[in-house]
Amino acid sequence: MAFFNTSPFGGPIAHAALLANDLMTVYYTHMTAPQAGLHTTNELFFHAPVPMGETVTITGRFTDKYVRRDNGYVVLEAEAGDRQGNLLISYRHVEIMRIQAGSVIGPSSAPPPDDKIVPETNNAKPIDKAAAGIAPGTPIMSTPKTLSQEQISVYACVGEHERNLHNDIEAARKYGLENTIAQGLQTAGYCSELCTDFFWRFLVHYLPTEG
Repeated sequence: MAFFNTSPFGGPIAHAALLANDLMTVYYTHMTAPQAGLHTTNELFFHAPVPMGETVTITGRFTDKYVRRDNGYVVLEAEAGDRQGNLLISYRHVEIMRIQAGSVIGPSSAPPPDDKIVPETNNAKPIDKAAAGIAPGTPIMSTPKTLSQEQISVYACVGEHERNLHNDIEAARKYGLENTIAQGLQTAGYCSELCTDFFWRFLVHYLPTEG
C-alpha cells in the first residue's frame, strides 16, 4: 500500500517507508554508485506523516569515515522535509566500501553482542491490531512475504543506476555471492508495513465517517 486515503492527520498520507530508498540513494545525484559497497546498518526515523501531494526535499551528506578490521566504512545521513522545512523522515546508514560481499554475508565470525535483543512473548495468541490493555509480549500477527527477482530489481533501481549485487546476477557472483540479495531497506519496508497495518486497523475505528 503506497498511501492511505483517510487518516487522523487531516487528509491522505503516504506510507511511512515510501521515501526510504530515495533517502539511501540521494548521493547518486552527485556520485557514482560504489562498485562493491555493502550496507551494514540502516536506520529510519519517522518524525511526521508525509501528506499526499506534498513537495518533498531530500538532502544528504557523508558525515563520517573510518577503518575497522582493515575495512573502510562511510556513514551517510539524509533527511526529507516538506515545503515549510518541517522534518518528515531522517535516515542513517553505514556502508563497507570495496568489500567482497561473499566474504561477509553468511559466515558469522564475530562473537554475539552482549546487548542482543531477544523477544520475550507471554504465550498469547498473535493479534492483528492494536487495542487498549494489550499485555506486554503479545505477538503481532505475521505477514508472510515472498520476494521475486523482479521486485528486488525494481527496488534496487534497475535501469536507473549501475548494475549491483541486488539486481544483477553477474554482479552478485562477481562479488562472491551465489545469487542476488534483497536490500536491507526493502525488508525494513515490510516491517514498517506490518507495524503500520497493526496500528491502522485500530485507528480506523476513530476516524470520522463521511455523511
